[in-house]
Amino acid sequence: MEVFLAKIGMGFAIALVMGGGAWLVTSRRSAARIAAEGGAVDPAAWRGWAESSGYSFTGNDARPAVAGDHNGVPFRMSCEIRTIRVQTRGVSREHKIARTQIRVSMRTGLPEDLFIHPMPRFARFLNRLFGGNAVPLFDALDVTHATETSQPERAREILTDPRVLPHLGRVVTLVPEAIIDARSVEVTFSGMPTLAMALDRYVETLADFARAVQEVAPGAAIEAKVADPTVPEEEAAKPILSSAQLPKRRPILQHALGKVMRNPGEIGMLSVQPFEYLVEVHLNKTGVDERGRETGGRMVCGDVPRSVWRIELLFDPEDTEAVEALPFGSHIEGMLEVLDVDVRRKRVLAKSMTPPMLSTNPPSQG
Repeated sequence: MEVFLAKIGMGFAIALVMGGGAWLVTSRRSAARIAAEGGAVDPAAWRGWAESSGYSFTGNDARPAVAGDHNGVPFRMSCEIRTIRVQTRGVSREHKIARTQIRVSMRTGLPEDLFIHPMPRFARFLNRLFGGNAVPLFDALDVTHATETSQPERAREILTDPRVLPHLGRVVTLVPEAIIDARSVEVTFSGMPTLAMALDRYVETLADFARAVQEVAPGAAIEAKVADPTVPEEEAAKPILSSAQLPKRRPILQHALGKVMRNPGEIGMLSVQPFEYLVEVHLNKTGVDERGRETGGRMVCGDVPRSVWRIELLFDPEDTEAVEALPFGSHIEGMLEVLDVDVRRKRVLAKSMTPPMLSTNPPSQG
């Protein structure tokens, strides 16, 4: 028993040393990246880049965000900026620090429980030693990232495809902080890139990878048609998936909106992550974005059940027929990405990340 406890203590000590080393390496890498990509914290640079590239700029100087579509792949880039006071030799100065998050959404046939995240090889060895569930995928990726999935062969087949592998290599080289699952690629790192060339490189690299995976393994599993209540369940052509069956269940939108009502400062955090929605359909109309421009798709206007909030939900053009078929007063559910929140009017503008699906468990009418 004493030998076993000694091994555990040694393992934790080694993990702390390796963790400290990884932190130092990451800090130096972040400093080098900030120096190479502008260095300054400048929301105006993002606004100018968004306008020149045809993307949408939202947020404010503390939480700027850019959303758009790169060759058919939706992305969102946001930044949290904080001001800290640094005192040097009795002189107090204000210094701005930033943290950038980029998320690219995709619909793929990757295993639903796939989770690829940064983890050095030795840390992954310790993970396995202490009962972790990381599995080896292929050497080029295993050096920097750990992979968790119940279908490693399926994941390996898709990610090592000649059409995908070069793009994956560029992703983990450009942003070693990348986290990949079956529905998105997400990276969070220190600093705020301000050069248009650097911003373009991030978006293009992540979007090219997402598009390549979608071409090799399209996400047919979630592209279900709207349920027809007149058709018996056994005769349905495809099973209708509820939001509860989607991978990595997210916080419910209503709970998040409750937080925003109590603290309007939380709007920025609400705007950068996907949420589940359950909406009662009140109106279908031609889709418009946050600037009032038509998108070519459709918009569902409705209420979040048991909430004073109203939601306007944009769908992709290919979902237009399904949206038009939604019965008035029905409840639909799925996952969305928040584009804009108006606390005063209690209004949410959002973009659907999943096809419209009638709710399998609507709220009671009582």
